[in-house]
Amino acid sequence: QKILLVVIIALAFSYRLLALDYTLNNTEPQRDYLIAQHILTYQDFPKSGPCCLFNGSYAPYRHPVAYYYLLAGALAINQNFMFLIFVNFFLQIIPVITIFILTSRFFSYSTGLLAILFYSFHQEIYKNALFFWQPHLKLPFLYGSFLTLFLFYKTRKDWLLIISIILFFVGATIHLSGMAIAPFWFIALLLILYSQKRSAKFYLITFLLVGMSLIALLKG
Repeated sequence: QKILLVVIIALAFSYRLLALDYTLNNTEPQRDYLIAQHILTYQDFPKSGPCCLFNGSYAPYRHPVAYYYLLAGALAINQNFMFLIFVNFFLQIIPVITIFILTSRFFSYSTGLLAILFYSFHQEIYKNALFFWQPHLKLPFLYGSFLTLFLFYKTRKDWLLIISIILFFVGATIHLSGMAIAPFWFIALLLILYSQKRSAKFYLITFLLVGMSLIALLKG
């Protein structure tokens, strides 16, 4: 079964790698690359991100600008468009691994293999790795948040909870659609704290961290 797992991951990795392209048919990654490069080159920091869906180009409410800063941070390593493509490519392996870990731990190893097989080769999922874009780039952070939340449940290590909170709100900052699953994440958190019989003080500190992260998201 372990050999089969490695084979599935290798095939999923190769399947995506062979499909990588410059993606000239999609203008949004090129737009985002130019904005991030402008930030890095001229130190000219925008105050707002791209417009929200159905909100219009000149609508007052937009996505947080942190997405562009993250891209600029990656470009600080290598100012090349394809470098961002590869960064996103490797980040998209995180959801694949996360799906296997969660399903194999909650159900069985065989179920985990089936889940990673169906997930890895789903057409919409594999397209996420082909070009960086806000809805695609948020996924590794959100999946990572659920994974660290699960590890916190298993190990009771508080630093994993902090990482989970940070990862979730980083993902939501990249694209606000991530907030759609916030109720499920929060319910899972409450159930975990209840099962661990945490003190009222720990609840208070946790809610304070979540609230501060939410304020940072709205301000961003």
